Amino acid sequence: MASIKRALKPGGTYAVVGAQMKRVYQMCFQSAFDKFTGETRRLRLVAEGPNKGLADLAELLEAGQLVPIIDNTYPLEEVPEALAYFGTSRHKGKIAVKIGQ
Repeated sequence: MASIKRALKPGGTYAVVGAQMKRVYQMCFQSAFDKFTGETRRLRLVAEGPNKGLADLAELLEAGQLVPIIDNTYPLEEVPEALAYFGTSRHKGKIAVKIGQ
């Protein structure tokens, strides 16, 4: 969690769409702790699981309050390379796969 917070600017928000329970508990604990420290960078769980909360996510995107970070875009035929890169944990954002032209 600390590395995520360091990556955010003051007032920034890290939004997660679904998460493992361990991560949810970490985020809850961190948020409670932040209230006492005056921390302005926030960790938020946007959706509870697959396809839940997507309307809320769309609202944040449309309002410009959430900006997705795309590390790299790969054509469909390079998915094995994309997955290999993702597996190195060197990516700084999401990996996108382009389908078609």
